[in-house]
Amino acid sequence: MEAGKRTITDIFNKGRSLEIPFFQRHYVWTEDNWSRLLEDICNISENGSDYFLGSAILKRKDTPTNAQVGDCRTVIDGQQRLTTLVLLFKVVCESNENYSNIFNDIFFNYTGNFILKHNHIDAEIFDAIVNNNLTKQLSKKYNSNNVLMCYIYFKSDSIKNKILSIDLCKVISKLYFVGIDLSPNENEQQIFDTINSLGTRLTTAELLKNYLYDSEDIELYNKTWKHTFENTKDDIKFWDRDINGRANIDIFLQSFLIILKRDNKFRLEDMFLEYKNYIDLSIRNGANKSSFIANLIDYALKFREFFDIDFLGNCIEDTSRYIERLNIIVFKLNNTTIIPYSLFILKNIEDENEKESIFKLLETYILRRIACNSDTKSYNAFFTTIIKKDIKTADALKKYLLAPSVGDESDNSNRMPSNDEVSDSFVSIKLTNIKARSILYLLELSLRHNNMHQNPIYGIDEYDLEHIMPTAWMDNWDIQVDDNEHREQRNIAIRTIGNLTILRKGLNRSIKNASWDIKKLGQNGKKGLNFYCEGLETFSEYLEKTKWDEDEILNRSKELLNNFISVWNI
Repeated sequence: MEAGKRTITDIFNKGRSLEIPFFQRHYVWTEDNWSRLLEDICNISENGSDYFLGSAILKRKDTPTNAQVGDCRTVIDGQQRLTTLVLLFKVVCESNENYSNIFNDIFFNYTGNFILKHNHIDAEIFDAIVNNNLTKQLSKKYNSNNVLMCYIYFKSDSIKNKILSIDLCKVISKLYFVGIDLSPNENEQQIFDTINSLGTRLTTAELLKNYLYDSEDIELYNKTWKHTFENTKDDIKFWDRDINGRANIDIFLQSFLIILKRDNKFRLEDMFLEYKNYIDLSIRNGANKSSFIANLIDYALKFREFFDIDFLGNCIEDTSRYIERLNIIVFKLNNTTIIPYSLFILKNIEDENEKESIFKLLETYILRRIACNSDTKSYNAFFTTIIKKDIKTADALKKYLLAPSVGDESDNSNRMPSNDEVSDSFVSIKLTNIKARSILYLLELSLRHNNMHQNPIYGIDEYDLEHIMPTAWMDNWDIQVDDNEHREQRNIAIRTIGNLTILRKGLNRSIKNASWDIKKLGQNGKKGLNFYCEGLETFSEYLEKTKWDEDEILNRSKELLNNFISVWNI
């Protein structure tokens, strides 16, 4: 890496070609950016002081022997600034006959070609402007394109006087960049993040896309990457959707990389470099990029089909579809670490019954460990190991999960909890609201048959979690507890799963802390548990109780435990 002070003519070297990665994000600067740059250029012209426009990170490309120029570089950082500067200089040179030759002298190389080559979205309109080929048809075609809008802005009458006041020779001598030149093997992502920490980070997806495709691969790009990730607004919305601080496409690319490498020991910041090294090694071993792309797209389509956070709000028609239920574990319980192995099964197993058996086992494993409040910190390595062992049948997975020690052979922290361990924890443990709601919801799914119910079971996000005996029980509950020990026992009991239920809609505040009878029946036109819990297999039978106390809470905990062990049996 070489870094230093660079002038415009250093950047736009006449023996050089600069390429904005062909599939890089498009030009996005708007009037706020254009007007600020114009003001800065006007200040340079008036004051004659040195001005740094920011960084320009250029990465040298290996060029073939028949290339027209010997120095070809990729613009890693600086696309927005360089594009805007070119358009501003273009208008200044068009507006002042004294500068008529300067534009060509600076921005065209020795072969007569414009030095800066734009990406596939902006290339046509950018080339038309800089080569004086802008037509009415192109203006109409690109009427909302930011490159054209920038050019029109600099040509507008409202700023004509500022344009005419610019001393271009002074600007050329006083305008500088912090130039950083990278060799072909250097990690541009790391450099970009270090220099441009406040800017828009180049994502793994963008870097990977630009590595897999170039200007010769437009047809392949359209059929594969664009068709899968960028074809419609819904596609873009799905893959860009934020899931607990990460986009769907980032979660997918991490999962796919784990499947490829059978290894999870890489930093998220280094994912592109890991992909690049993997692809390069595969090519050296006889593979090609096309086969890699086909595999990537196959897995991406599986991800899109089966993993969707919107599932959490949808009605459930088939309660036995464990792959759909897995979305609750992935998105509600934030267990994205299970995605790589799930994708591995979806891609490599054709038998639907076998797949469902595997996904039921995974649900059993996760929920038993939740019920025992087991640690999840090593899940990423654990599920990666299952992929590495190439476990593709329910029998093999069950054998592995029930082994005395799993994962690291010296560690039994990831094993499947036994019935006794579940029983010891279930009736007394205090679960977080999300965990309790997920267990009760999935248990409800397992116990009911929709054809026997008037109403379907809705998505989990349509349900609230309710304490049957409220945490503020002291004022309105007719069961009086006088001694401190008994009070403490009650305060513990009301936080266990036996005192919790899911509700289609939360109770009105006026009856949430009311007595048992009012909470059941409602009051003053406000509906109670009798209405909101009707038909729930996990609670409706308890609505016949004339009282609700610690004994009833314990009885329900035990019944839920029996159902739990029956549904998620080993």
